[in-house]
Amino acid sequence: KYLPALSVTAVYPNTGPVRGGTPAIVLGEGFDPAFVYACRFQTGKGSTPQEVGATVLNASGLACDVPPHPLYTEGDASKFPGGSVTVEVTRAADGAVSMLGP
Repeated sequence: KYLPALSVTAVYPNTGPVRGGTPAIVLGEGFDPAFVYACRFQTGKGSTPQEVGATVLNASGLACDVPPHPLYTEGDASKFPGGSVTVEVTRAADGAVSMLGP
């Protein structure tokens, strides 16, 4: 089967709590419900990406739940002044990756 190119253009919402759990909508192109996708969230250079499964909404949208920040301790958000997160979408069938980040 033909696999269209992946493209990620936006992620909504663009903010959320460090405890995670926020449903995120990833907009782009090339999403097909016949294939398996994942979202990877990386909080900074050198940090380990956290991967979660993604649900195809349609050809231009995925949904995935944002994982907790890797340094988050339950009930303590005081050490997180904010920052940026890189989001990658991967397709298992061919290893395609598209990224959106700073």
